[in-house]
Amino acid sequence: PWEDIAPPPPPAARAPRGPDGRWRVCTIGAVGIQKGYEILLACARDAAARGLPLEFVVVGFSEEDPPLFETGHGFVTGRFMEEEAVALVRAQRADIAFLPSISPETWCYALSTAWKAGLEVMAFDLGALSERVREKGGGYLLPLLLDPATINDTLLGVLDAHTPHGVAIGRSVSFRPNYRLDGPAADSDGPNLRCSTFQSRGGSSMSGSVASAEAHPSNQIKATAQTLALVPGFYSLLVTSGGGATAAGDFPLPSVQLAAAPGNHPDAAIEMIGSVAGNWLSKPGDTIIIKVSGAPATVVLSSYKHVDRPNALLSLQFARIDDTTGTASPSKGVPTHSAPVQASPPAVRPRAEILAHVQRQGDLRFSDSNWAGAVGQRLWIEAFSITPVEGIAPEDLEYKGLTANGWETPWISGGGMCGSRGLGTPLIGFSIRLRGAAAERFECVYEGAFVSGYRSPAGQNGSPCRSDAIGDALEGVLLRFVEKQRPY
Repeated sequence: PWEDIAPPPPPAARAPRGPDGRWRVCTIGAVGIQKGYEILLACARDAAARGLPLEFVVVGFSEEDPPLFETGHGFVTGRFMEEEAVALVRAQRADIAFLPSISPETWCYALSTAWKAGLEVMAFDLGALSERVREKGGGYLLPLLLDPATINDTLLGVLDAHTPHGVAIGRSVSFRPNYRLDGPAADSDGPNLRCSTFQSRGGSSMSGSVASAEAHPSNQIKATAQTLALVPGFYSLLVTSGGGATAAGDFPLPSVQLAAAPGNHPDAAIEMIGSVAGNWLSKPGDTIIIKVSGAPATVVLSSYKHVDRPNALLSLQFARIDDTTGTASPSKGVPTHSAPVQASPPAVRPRAEILAHVQRQGDLRFSDSNWAGAVGQRLWIEAFSITPVEGIAPEDLEYKGLTANGWETPWISGGGMCGSRGLGTPLIGFSIRLRGAAAERFECVYEGAFVSGYRSPAGQNGSPCRSDAIGDALEGVLLRFVEKQRPY
């Protein structure tokens, strides 16, 4: 044990619902995928769909805050200091804590915080959460792989006294009360309890599910989109790894589709030839060739994955495949000694503007010689663009990013947005490189600052820039252009 924390005693009676007619369920900490974000979001959506008197509040932050808010049954307080945690949890006036981790915890300070704040906890029967609740009491343990409706019904059963203390339900029963906002209706069918009874050594109670312990297969698909700004030329988009065979008739996941964005310039023409009809990519070797002519154009790269398999991703390689440098042949009949060789003119140092979309602050603009972002304020960067101002063509500057949900963007030309706006998803890494004439004369050197306080060593010419801590969100970008040393 890391701490000697005692759970609160079981309440003599459950408090009535709050003034808004709902019970409040509190989740604590940084709720990422492994901490059960997708389960929490699915529970909030189920509560909205069925009009359940439940609302979920995250004391901390989540993988993507906006989708929780959009349910009307979710709320997020934001980041907090460790010493603020207990007071913040108490301030929510929650009725119970729900810690939906799907990976085994080694101790779980969120459980300690919930107990200190006087809340019983509901969690999956997994890892240290299970061991601590079984040892001390102070909570309820759910079988793994429950569907969101079953979890919500179990929460309501506990909060509305439908689930008796001291009962561990080991087999499936039917129990789906039909709740209304003005109070619970009569149960359509009461629980047929086939159960074993036990008391925890700490004297509190634990219960399993009050409905089927088997997960219902989910058909939900999560989609994200990225825009790519392309100047006239030829490009290729290739799947290098990920994906694989899919049964006939099944929608392949993960998969990617490329399409022309609406609102392109009337002179812009986009032609695409794909190895799969509809410009879909789903398995290694799938390729799309893109031709842009007439004027710069924007295409939309849409990525689809299964909500229950968030780490199943495609690795994509995006490249320009036409020759942009050009090599002129000497004209016939022109003497090669007709003019002396002139020295190269002094190089104009490239300048660029960085636009960073910063958490809770929106779009902020910076020059390339200054840190871009809210460095030191623990606010992450969700997206950025780098627009050349002088000495470099947009197509000669490229950059890419890595998001916290595992999506690696393609290489994006100067001026294009890298990352996402409004989804609450931080970038955790990036790379920048020069091409063409600019790459012959200059190096691009860059550093990253991260929310943990980590500062990266200088990287250059496309090398990845990341924190040494897993999942550490990007807080700032510093970019410099340095002239190459020429031999004399």
